[in-house]
Amino acid sequence: MGADAGEKGSNCTGGTVVEISQDDLASMANLSRSTAGRVLDSFEACSLIKRSYRTLSILDLEGLKRRRT
Repeated sequence: MGADAGEKGSNCTGGTVVEISQDDLASMANLSRSTAGRVLDSFEACSLIKRSYRTLSILDLEGLKRRRT
């Protein structure tokens, strides 16, 4: 995968991996980095996502969709 923000792939569990920094994600969502971090913390605590260096693994897409409403 390249270094462009938002590039997607798949992980070994069949989930989706998005290559994006927390700074880039916060900017796209028009949030501060600290606010984005708190939101990501809550998603990770619910096992909806997993964060790694400059990547975000989506573990439960349906769960994320439910949190949106």
